[in-house]
Amino acid sequence: MIQEYKEAGVVILFNEPAKTIIIDGEMRHASLIDFKPTRQFLWSLIPAIQKAEALTIDIERLEYLNSSGQATINMFVLELKRETKNVAIKVKGTKKYEWQEKFLHTTKQLWGNAHPPMIIESI
Repeated sequence: MIQEYKEAGVVILFNEPAKTIIIDGEMRHASLIDFKPTRQFLWSLIPAIQKAEALTIDIERLEYLNSSGQATINMFVLELKRETKNVAIKVKGTKKYEWQEKFLHTTKQLWGNAHPPMIIESI
């Protein structure tokens, strides 16, 4: 089953059989409050993710992510860290967008030394 969330320039897909979240487009709301529906969608995925051995978060097609969007995704990552103790998390990005390299580095730092370790893939 694939769940889809669409809003103002961004599409988020959760491919449950593949255990993959794909974020495509641009996330540029003015504040964290504006990202509330996005947060609600992401948090709604956690019960399905808890049953998985691994999860991939693919941001390769995410062209723009402002600071509120970064905070939203990183809050989700922290919630995954808290709620999914045995799920291996991989975050995929691209070197095409310079900001993604910095974001991936920050996300890995937030994950810290949790087990299993987070895998960062940038192509």
